[in-house]
Amino acid sequence: MAETSTKTSISNSKVTTVATKFSVSYIRVSTKAQTGEDKSGADRQEQDYLNWLRDHPIYKNLDGFEFKDLGVSGRGKNSEIGALSLLIKAAERGEIPRGTCVVVESWSRLTRSRAREATKLLNKILDSGLELAFVQLGGNPFNGTDDASWFQFLGASMAAASEWEEKRRRKNGSEEKIAKQLAEGDFSSFKPRKKGTKGNLYSFWIYIDEITGKAKAFEEEKKLVQRIFNMSETMGIAKIAKILKNEGVKSPLNGKNKYLSKDSIMRCILTNRAVLGEKTKRGVVCYPFPPIITTEQFERVAAAKENRKLNRTFTGSTNKTVNLFQGVIRCGHCGGRMDVITRRRIVGTKKWAKGGEKVEVEMAFLQCHNAKAYGDLNCKATNTVPYKQIHNNIDNELEILNRIKLFRWEDYLTDEKHEEEVEIQKDKRLKALDEKNQIKAKLENFKKAESEYFAEGRAVPINLEKQQLEATEEYEKAEIKYQRTILDLQNLQRKKSGKQAAKDIQDKVKLFLDKDRFIKEKRSEFNLFLKEIGLAVEVLIPKKVSKARKYESPIKFDVGIGMYDFITNEYKGLDTSAEDLFAFGVDLQQVKESELKSYEYYKKLSLKAGRDIRFPKPKKKIDWKPLTFESEVGKRLMANKELLSTPLGKKFVETMEKNAKK
Repeated sequence: MAETSTKTSISNSKVTTVATKFSVSYIRVSTKAQTGEDKSGADRQEQDYLNWLRDHPIYKNLDGFEFKDLGVSGRGKNSEIGALSLLIKAAERGEIPRGTCVVVESWSRLTRSRAREATKLLNKILDSGLELAFVQLGGNPFNGTDDASWFQFLGASMAAASEWEEKRRRKNGSEEKIAKQLAEGDFSSFKPRKKGTKGNLYSFWIYIDEITGKAKAFEEEKKLVQRIFNMSETMGIAKIAKILKNEGVKSPLNGKNKYLSKDSIMRCILTNRAVLGEKTKRGVVCYPFPPIITTEQFERVAAAKENRKLNRTFTGSTNKTVNLFQGVIRCGHCGGRMDVITRRRIVGTKKWAKGGEKVEVEMAFLQCHNAKAYGDLNCKATNTVPYKQIHNNIDNELEILNRIKLFRWEDYLTDEKHEEEVEIQKDKRLKALDEKNQIKAKLENFKKAESEYFAEGRAVPINLEKQQLEATEEYEKAEIKYQRTILDLQNLQRKKSGKQAAKDIQDKVKLFLDKDRFIKEKRSEFNLFLKEIGLAVEVLIPKKVSKARKYESPIKFDVGIGMYDFITNEYKGLDTSAEDLFAFGVDLQQVKESELKSYEYYKKLSLKAGRDIRFPKPKKKIDWKPLTFESEVGKRLMANKELLSTPLGKKFVETMEKNAKK
């Protein structure tokens, strides 16, 4: 409370001090939806405060202070971490004059805690020197001296706490009902959402078919999501957003933004597990939606994102695709991936000249990832070779592109209906994933029911155990079926179609060379195209014989169709059979027919054997452990007194003593 001087009589000029009282408003809404312009929550409370000031003219608003808790619960949070706690602390520090009245719409806006906690809060506010006024309880300022008001506040706190608990009970019941219906794939009680409308229960590409009652995907939105996932394997989110905006692709989210932002691409698409058909509600994971992305691609995109974070060498700050052949270029020694490493160096404008003008240049090199990461253990080609060095007139990227353009694609592209078959196989893969998800959800329900029986100390019914066992076997079969659809699609994508397709590939490469090679967005798209056609590029790195980057033989680049393991999908080398036979003048049509039959034959046998029988069985790696006194072998040796007396036994003991000192 502050005091000001006021003249009460003009004749005798006497001055009397009168009290000026201050007030502040406290506003709280528990959900952010109540804060909008068309909502009554916050606006109504502000108007209530203005009306209170009008009815209490001796109070003036304390300028410079505003206390609002928007989207904050009154169940303790506002008094602990919200604006209400800041208000009390400011009063305790003396930043707010004593006697200032805090005006609140109702008791429930101040707190919804039970009576005991609510009484503690009320005392804390009064002890800080503040007064309280509740508009809905008459609006009279309260400083703790009016005993009748205590009973009124006690009743209000009990009513507010009871109302909160009832709302929570209803909300929990509603949430549990929704979770149960989602787990069962039952959308009967949900209002169907038409294309272009908002809906927070399921994502923008999903709608509920009014005839079947099942969740389905809008075709246009589905293709957009699939395209974004494909792009994300080789480029960052910022680049994707820029490409889509330049193409004029509008945001399907029906929000404020006209185009998809980086945040919306990440939050609503790339990390949204609804693309897998998955939904988590009340801690229950279920699969009520049709999957539009495979689990493998979802994980690949997540891994690519982490790789871009951890390894900035391959995607520089300019956001350009440095390695045009990322994902398709392989080491000719070990089959591992090849990385492009960029460096900036100062060089002379005139080669080998001493003292001349110096300039900074960018140099790109190729190196085997296995050799770089693991040294001689996995690959011995540890040196690098030039990828692109414009100042030295070295452009091996162009060399590879020319080889792709001249490659005999028509010898590998045989099936005219290939693209149609690929699309059919993609649908089979997603249907198999959906089938697997449904069985998984059923299995999880059985496991949950079993856990509930155990928790209650009751015996698990025999029929439940039987159903769970049957569901487990069913799920294992569905998993095998799904994995086979993946392999079938991958193998089908590597068998391209017809002379026209061969011409289309060569035309696309020519267009890229002539116009698009140095356009950032086009480089990323071309990289995706190379993966889709099943291309593989092998680089055979020769040994370096001098520091001046002289090699014992020329760098060798081979281009062709990649061969992959039926089971593991591991790269095994280039399929050069057609090229080799063509060189010997063999009728390629007969070769193709024979190869197709043998391909299906080996595939069938490999799936039965559990490994690709076209390639040698991998040797088992022996995990050699050091010989010590504590090891099983060491203990057996020490127990053999006869062996210990021999020179060999003494040698064993000497080795164990050396290992013990390490």
